[in-house]
Amino acid sequence: MPSLRDAGNWFLIRAAPSAYCRMTIAHDDPVYAPRLQLARELVRSLGGPSSQHVIAPYFGISQPRMSELSRDLVERCTIEWLVRRIHHLGGSVTITVTLGDSTRDWSTAMRARSRARRAAP
Repeated sequence: MPSLRDAGNWFLIRAAPSAYCRMTIAHDDPVYAPRLQLARELVRSLGGPSSQHVIAPYFGISQPRMSELSRDLVERCTIEWLVRRIHHLGGSVTITVTLGDSTRDWSTAMRARSRARRAAP
């Protein structure tokens, strides 16, 4: 672990990625499900967990990372990284966005708020 004396020299600080880059992601986070889906497709495409020593490194996925993916540990994998690996394997990713009319929802909420203010004594 770097000392406080090295804090001013940020370029001197060398740390293992697992020590400082591990971010926990909640299972109800909206980003978790797409990450998990992409990771599972990668593992499936490469032949399952047994491919982590031979096949995955050929496609640029290290053995420790492939082990994490096969165990559904996606905290260290960004969506960008996963999409790039899928593209490298010859696959593609399609994103579908479903979003309601936010302006209408906002207008309805503001009208209700305005009516409530006028009705208050």
